[in-house]
Amino acid sequence: MALSILSILTIVACTQAPISNPKKAWPGSISSEAFSENVISFTSDEQTAFFTRTNGWEKQMGYLARKEGDYFASPVALVALDSIYNGAISPDGQKILFSIRTDTTSSIWLAEKTDNRWSTKNNLSQNTGLSGGYFYWLNNREVYFYVPASNGDIVQAILENQQLTITDSLKVINTTSGTEFSPFVDRKKRYLIFSRYTEGDITQQGFFISYNEGQRENPRWSIPQKLDMLPYGWSSWVSEGSNQFIFSDGEDIYSYPVSSLPIPERKTATP
Repeated sequence: MALSILSILTIVACTQAPISNPKKAWPGSISSEAFSENVISFTSDEQTAFFTRTNGWEKQMGYLARKEGDYFASPVALVALDSIYNGAISPDGQKILFSIRTDTTSSIWLAEKTDNRWSTKNNLSQNTGLSGGYFYWLNNREVYFYVPASNGDIVQAILENQQLTITDSLKVINTTSGTEFSPFVDRKKRYLIFSRYTEGDITQQGFFISYNEGQRENPRWSIPQKLDMLPYGWSSWVSEGSNQFIFSDGEDIYSYPVSSLPIPERKTATP
């Protein structure tokens, strides 16, 4: 029987060895000793971070932290969201897509900021039946996220009028035997990084990268390659400001130099 994504993350987070010379990202501010940090995302200027903390997996609290210089100030809990499973902030910082997990599904919700308060929450799964999580906002309209189909796939969608509509199933990225989740897409769509877990096959467990061999508006994704220099993790983010690859191992947030990863400039999509 295939493991659920919750079981996968719990098992691997407890068993994987750390990378060589690991560097916790913003220790004491975002990476804490008392809690586990599970997902992280940033606004387009990378001055605001949204992340989750937890003592368990299904019930997590969302936090916001504002950058001051090179460090993040003390994070503030978003009690208005209540307990969530995971989530991500929009590039303009005005919306948060988040997932609430039950025994059978993960419903998708949208929180919106009004008058500097996160006062509006809408259940996007109610009318569409969509289930999923581990969101990445390419812009304020285009979103990539995990859906539970075929053991777990990544899809592309458009968010309009408080409704998510899937526009691409990303068949080259997804497999029927593995769980693909937690995507990151370069702003110019030059490459896509995601996490994969295939039960019993360590060669198919970790971060993978796919390059766009087509155009930005009409991507043609290459067959994914495993990033063997990285440990198993998820919630990847490539920082344009600090040139760091940022990710979670289920306990803390780590950063790793982008220069150590195969993201050469020649892998640029045709304008």
